[in-house]
This record gives sequence, C-alpha cells and structure tokens, in this order.
Amino acid sequence: YNPKFNPSLGINLNYAFNDRWGVGGGVTIDWKGMRVKDEVKYMHTSVVLGDDGERLTGYFVGENMTNVDMPYLTVPIYATFTFNPKWNIRLGIYAAKALSSGFDGNVNNGYIRIDTPTGPKQEISGEGASFDFSEDVRDYDFGLVAGGEFRLTQRFGIYGNVSWGLVPFFYKNSNPIEFTMRNIYGTIGITYRL
Repeated sequence: YNPKFNPSLGINLNYAFNDRWGVGGGVTIDWKGMRVKDEVKYMHTSVVLGDDGERLTGYFVGENMTNVDMPYLTVPIYATFTFNPKWNIRLGIYAAKALSSGFDGNVNNGYIRIDTPTGPKQEISGEGASFDFSEDVRDYDFGLVAGGEFRLTQRFGIYGNVSWGLVPFFYKNSNPIEFTMRNIYGTIGITYRL
C-alpha cells in the first residue's frame, strides 16, 4: 500500500466566542489517492482482456495493482476548543466535491472465474487485463473531521487532521468490487496565521 503524496492547500477562518470555544470553516483543495499492489483471492471485479477489448466479470485470483487519484474541493465546518495559547482542537463535518475521478489498474498472473466463484475459468497472464472504474466513483463526499494544532510561534504552527467519509466511495448501484470503500485520510502540515 502506497498512500502517494496527497497535498492539501486551503484557507480557514475561525471565530472565538470566548477564550476556549469557537467555530471555524474553510475551503481546501485536497488530493486523495493511493496505489495498491497485492495478491487477491476471489475478488469480484470486471476487467478488459487484451487488445480485443473483451470484458470479463467474475471472481479474480492473482496479482492486482490499483491506482486512485481524486482531487476534491472541500468545505469543512467545525467547533474549536483552545486548551492554552499553544494548543487547540477541532471537531466537525465536511462536504467535498470531486474535481476529477481516477480509479484504474490491472490484474495479472492469475485467472478469473466468470460470473460465479465456480464458473468457467479464464487464465490471465502475459499483458494481463485492465480495469477502469472511474465512472463508478461517487462525485461527492461527506463526513467527519477532527484535528488539532500546536502553535510554534505567533504565526507558524503544525497540525494533524483526520477525515472519515460517511458515504461509500462508489455509487450504490454500480459498485464494481462488491465491498464498501470510504475515504479515510490523515493529514499533517504547517499552518500560517494571517
């Protein structure tokens, strides 16, 4: 598993009710992606075999390589709590819109059982077979966000953030892999206070 380099760039505005409590929100551009290379057994999928474009749907056994690239425009809204001038935490929700979708890869060195786990067997080797589920990826996300910030100086700080998607990654009626995936990402970074 390789989470890739997934930068996040944005601006947040905070309003303090008192010395402890406040609210905040912002706009960010978040790149979310991963690369997975693994061996699978009876993974339900749909692949395109070779140059002739024959599509096979069934249960694959062998090597799988999956590549995901998803930039999002994200709007978080959260409550803040300040422990002291150096430490604060936040907890809230976010909504995100995908700017583009990329979910593709290939399978090789194995076989696929057509339609059912005991269906006809088709060997997949040589150039392998490819898949592209980019059209099946949901174009929005919604979930929970939690994080904290430590002020290094009056202007600079470091932060950590976790976002947990509540909606499935694929549309319900077109999930090509038959198990539920969600966006769950952690972020660490540097803040600059204007």
